[in-house]
Amino acid sequence: MTKRRDGSYDVGYGKPPVNSRFQKGQSGNPNGRPRGSKNLATIVRQAANERVTIVVKGKQRSITKLEAAAKQLANKAAQGDLKAMQMLLPQLAALDATVVAQPLDVIADDDKAVMASLMKRFAPNSAADGAKKKSSPRKPKKPKTGD
Repeated sequence: MTKRRDGSYDVGYGKPPVNSRFQKGQSGNPNGRPRGSKNLATIVRQAANERVTIVVKGKQRSITKLEAAAKQLANKAAQGDLKAMQMLLPQLAALDATVVAQPLDVIADDDKAVMASLMKRFAPNSAADGAKKKSSPRKPKKPKTGD
């Protein structure tokens, strides 16, 4: 490392000379990123969400490109395309795993109320059915004697 002539400052890796450093408030990249420029994820997301027109059973429908790609993948898998099956089946398994793994907290209050009313409605019937099944065996009837 070299020292300044007065010996007070080291110059070297990560220590540029004081006179060549950025001035306070001055950016190192004055032009910077242009306003409105987008990263790859944004561009891909926008492209996948663009709408296209398809014909289904003689009627025109407008769906996103992502939906169209999913339909084509499912159709190819249904036709027996092994590559399409290899791509589709793991996606479906991952979707099923996320549905199963959802906590019960995400159930809407209306749904909880419906479930509670169903539990009340069916709980007494199931208890009565259980009581009938658990009842003691019947005693044999005594033959009637004629008086």
